[in-house]
Amino acid sequence: MKQQGSHINLHVFIMLTGLFTMSFLTNCEKTNTEDREKEKTEAVSRTEAYESDGKGVEDPFVHEFVEKYPGMEFAYVPTRDGEIRTVQGNFQVEIDGIEGPDELDKLEKFLGENYSRRDSLRAEFNKGIDSVAEPEGGYEAYFEALEANLSAPEDVGGETVFIELTIDEKGNITDVSASEYMYYIGNEESMKAIHQAAISAVKETDMKWKPATKNGQPAKMKIELPITFPTEDS
Repeated sequence: MKQQGSHINLHVFIMLTGLFTMSFLTNCEKTNTEDREKEKTEAVSRTEAYESDGKGVEDPFVHEFVEKYPGMEFAYVPTRDGEIRTVQGNFQVEIDGIEGPDELDKLEKFLGENYSRRDSLRAEFNKGIDSVAEPEGGYEAYFEALEANLSAPEDVGGETVFIELTIDEKGNITDVSASEYMYYIGNEESMKAIHQAAISAVKETDMKWKPATKNGQPAKMKIELPITFPTEDS
């Protein structure tokens, strides 16, 4: 009988340990959720303080630079050795109006991490793709057609907007949007106009795409296209 009681006590101990562990994990998850909600609320409150300043900034980190360096501008420009590789060549960020190498490095790091996060999300979405989506007429013909539909806003020329889009299983373009923090010129209305002009050009360019394939079957794929507004000399 004594041995049977030991078995019962062991079962009770195991059950209580399991309940304690579940309670601990539940509390941890609750705490993590509350912390995430708190961070989100704080970020929103910080954003609300300056979202209407007319500068088009929604990230607190970038806002600090905008406040400190009112003349700051940055953009990704085509260059042979650029870290960002696209179907239109390589691109590298150029930053103007910031003093000191440490400040410059901090902003470059933020912009690089921002791009990497977005690139990772695309890679996750495209996981398992066998062959990539591409315009049926090739990229050269596609960009020629796109440029014909690109209406530059007033006083715009040379800016490059990065547009993310999805090519569905039938080769149609969906979910077109401008990627954030690929350039900054300090004027919210101008940036909105540039974004909208690039998005409209993509939507109006009538060229069928060859869809990507996954396991030999047509599949959705996200891609990013750099769209550069022509200058008067180009």
